[in-house]
Amino acid sequence: MSRPVVLMLLVTIIAPMLIVTAEVHSRSDFVGVNSQDQIIIHRSESLEIPITLQNTEDYTQTYTLEIEYLATDLSVSGLPLQYTLNSDALRQVKFTIDCSSNANYANSTMKLNITNDVNLDEFHHVDIDIMILPQSALEFGVSGVSQFVVDPEVRTNLAVNITNNAVISDDVTFSISTQSGWNWGWTMNQTSDNNAIETLLPGQLSYVYLWVDIPSVIDGYPLYGTGPRFTLTASSSLDYAQSQWSFDLLVSSYRNISIDYVENNLSLDPAENDRISVTVRNVGNVNNKISIALEAIDELGEPIAGVAIADRIEYNGWTAALFGAKENIEIQPNQVRSFEIGIQAPSEYSGHFDVRVQVYPIGDISKKLTTDVSADILWLRDGNFELDNEDCLQLLPSESCQSQFTITNTGNALDVFEIKDIDLPPFLFLDGIDTSYTLLPNQVITSETVTLTAKSDVLAFENTEVQFQLFLAGTQQVISQSSIPVIIAPQINWTLESLIEEIDAKGRLSIAMTLRNDGNAVDGLVVQLECSHSTEMTFIPPNDAIIEDGVDLPRSFEINDLPLGSNFTIRAWAEIPEDQTSNGTMYLYTTIRSRFAPDQPFVFTSSAEYLGDSWREDVADDDDFSLSKLATDIKLIAKSWGFVILAVILSTLFLNRSLKDRKQRIEDENLRKSLYEKPDPEQVEDWMGKFEQKSSDAPQIIESPAISSARFENTFKKYAGPTKQASEPVDERLREAASLVLDIHDKASIMESADELLDKISTEGIAAPLTENQSLEMKPLETSLTSRKDPSNLANNNLQQVKEIQKSVPLPKAIDDDLDL
Repeated sequence: MSRPVVLMLLVTIIAPMLIVTAEVHSRSDFVGVNSQDQIIIHRSESLEIPITLQNTEDYTQTYTLEIEYLATDLSVSGLPLQYTLNSDALRQVKFTIDCSSNANYANSTMKLNITNDVNLDEFHHVDIDIMILPQSALEFGVSGVSQFVVDPEVRTNLAVNITNNAVISDDVTFSISTQSGWNWGWTMNQTSDNNAIETLLPGQLSYVYLWVDIPSVIDGYPLYGTGPRFTLTASSSLDYAQSQWSFDLLVSSYRNISIDYVENNLSLDPAENDRISVTVRNVGNVNNKISIALEAIDELGEPIAGVAIADRIEYNGWTAALFGAKENIEIQPNQVRSFEIGIQAPSEYSGHFDVRVQVYPIGDISKKLTTDVSADILWLRDGNFELDNEDCLQLLPSESCQSQFTITNTGNALDVFEIKDIDLPPFLFLDGIDTSYTLLPNQVITSETVTLTAKSDVLAFENTEVQFQLFLAGTQQVISQSSIPVIIAPQINWTLESLIEEIDAKGRLSIAMTLRNDGNAVDGLVVQLECSHSTEMTFIPPNDAIIEDGVDLPRSFEINDLPLGSNFTIRAWAEIPEDQTSNGTMYLYTTIRSRFAPDQPFVFTSSAEYLGDSWREDVADDDDFSLSKLATDIKLIAKSWGFVILAVILSTLFLNRSLKDRKQRIEDENLRKSLYEKPDPEQVEDWMGKFEQKSSDAPQIIESPAISSARFENTFKKYAGPTKQASEPVDERLREAASLVLDIHDKASIMESADELLDKISTEGIAAPLTENQSLEMKPLETSLTSRKDPSNLANNNLQQVKEIQKSVPLPKAIDDDLDL
């Protein structure tokens, strides 16, 4: 801190507060001086005068203070003075001035001189004005600080007495000082600006009148028992002395509240509830409690008769209640408190309810405040539905796919929804949509299955999106929509119309198969040819087929754009192997793949048997007979004489049928005659002839033409084909299981027939004989005993011969029949 600042602080603390007008003369700055500029002194009064010195040099100095001039009515004591100060040191020195009892009232100047012991030619002059004035004696009727209790929003008038105890008249100036912003004023005759003026004679008692406006209590301020301090000052015109009186204005208790915040009115779902928040503030200046109640009102704001004011009210299905509104909670000044009004709506789709909230501070019902809140029922109808699955992206003709929707009630009340389709395409049938759905708020359900069926004649790659809309029941309002994507898949259906396999004269196996496109798409085919043997083979592709470039004998080709219902013929040939060491079979595989389903091939297998080299030489040596030549001849004959041969075959069949019918008619006629014709009586010699021994001639031996065994073997192989390995014998257990299954089936069939016959007898009874049976001649059964006469014992001889013949015939070990005994 700098030296001048320190000096000023010391002077301010120590020196009296006086009206100052000073003039300092200095011939050097070797010392700093701070002193009073003006002094007021009364007769017979002594005053102590302080002066502060500071060494402003950087070396130690000894200062001498002495008086040069002083008026004759004044005297001084304590001068001259000497003080030694180090560099920058401060020192306050004092001396006393005395005024005589008969001094004249006048003004004079006291002159002081300051020197130092270092430079004797340096000096510093100090001038102080001294005023000798008459002494005033103003005294208020009260002393100390007074306190008054005041009410808010009320003007308070005050009066205080003051007495002039001086011996001469005094013109007194009154002023008021305060730290508050409260309004105040004078109730006096003579005022100037903010001051009041009053002349007081010696010994006179007078009153000072003033007023103060007490402001309202705002946000709890001023608090109860607090208030600003006012100071009334009386200034004398004699010696400018001041007398003061202070008073405090303390505010009385004040109870009040305010409603700071009310939440927006409610929009409720049917049968739902919500709350409205209300915030109140204690704007009084004392701690207080709040009373809160509810009142039902109509739409015009009038109370509804018959509904009491309470913290819970019910009316027309509506319920309103207070939450967090207990009365025993004390609120400090300018503090807030919040509570809620809960409103429960009835289970209806529309409605309105008004409630009035009443609040007041306990202890002052006149400060009651009200605010109105309300609730409306808002029925929101909305919903959403989405497709659960997409199973119709590969729909085949005449087949069905099923889909379901997820329906959500996004409204706020129970509601009914309907699903309808829009513009169903002509190649689809729809089933399972005529259903309504009742959902609670936010409920999610799955719809009934929606079935889409493709027509049988639909073409492949037809596609669409079947649109569905969600409606509110009873309205045409569409609230959501979704769609099921449908794509008709290609149906691969190639039908084999004909397959021709033949071996031509060149020893080739030729095939010609005709396929028909019975699917639903313009298809294409990829055809491949494979053989079980390494031999030449090729397709005979059609003109528009796609084959590999530079290949003379293509084994595969591709053809596209085969129309619906069209026929396509595949021709191919393969050389039958001739250089094999043994007989065998060549297999030719024709693999066909649809362009739309290449992973689902269908294979046709053709085969041709061939002979090994050794067998082919034997056959060639035997004769020139060739199966291929025979087949060619038969084919030529069939082409030339086909219709004639067909006519002969048909005529033969017709004649054969006629002969069979004629023979059957003759047999039937003979049977009828034998039934009605009486037989001739049998003669003894007739039946005895049956036992006569016939002479038997020796059997005639027929000689067959001779043929060599090698030629017979070659001819047999030629017609019978190559030798094949005998199949393995059937497992005995498998044979027995098959026999058991057949026996069980036969038994089941017999039992079923028997059951049917018994059921028929039980329901219709036993069948009666036919009426035609009466026309038949009934003949009793005649029985007689015949005595056999065989003197030659021919019967036994014949029996012996039969036994001898039967010994050479092996009899079966078991008789396999279908009889169950």
